[in-house]
Amino acid sequence: MRILFPARSIALSGFLALVAATSLGGGAAPAYALSNCTVADNTFDSEEQYFLQLINDYRASQGAGALTASANLNRAASWLAVDMATKNYFSHADSAGRDSRTRMEDCDATVPGSGENIAAGTVRDTAQEAFDAWKASSGHNDNMLNGNYQQIGIARAYNSSSKYKWYWVTGFSTANDGTNAGGSADGGAILPPPAAR
Repeated sequence: MRILFPARSIALSGFLALVAATSLGGGAAPAYALSNCTVADNTFDSEEQYFLQLINDYRASQGAGALTASANLNRAASWLAVDMATKNYFSHADSAGRDSRTRMEDCDATVPGSGENIAAGTVRDTAQEAFDAWKASSGHNDNMLNGNYQQIGIARAYNSSSKYKWYWVTGFSTANDGTNAGGSADGGAILPPPAAR
């Protein structure tokens, strides 16, 4: 496993934003553990859907193929985003002690090669803000443009009582697991009311 830590704290207009990225190679798959991958909502909200458009437009401009959304990678991303927001931490290692690859595999994603970007901060509520932060960071940008990646999971979570408020996660895989994370469901338990955005 290779972990890239282009993580840095960035003060923007008095707000703290944190970002981190990992890239992982192949390895043996652990046993499937659905109990550590249950999420309340596995659909995209409009910002997550917009992020998919942003990253695919960016990849196309750089000669990389489009990513398709994986329901399994989406569950892994959503699980981590909600876990970080609920338990008030920021890390690729989740509260169950899993790294990103193990979490993806626990969510039944096919991940012969994988990567993950995470971001947190009060200025990270929109897809454009998360995208711009990752694009400006070499490790995150490498994950977004990796031509070997075929699928992506995208999630964000919000908790007004957590340190960073907003948490974004994107998970990438070099394989297509045959699932599709479609639909849009704005609202839900992990988004604040519009007045709080």
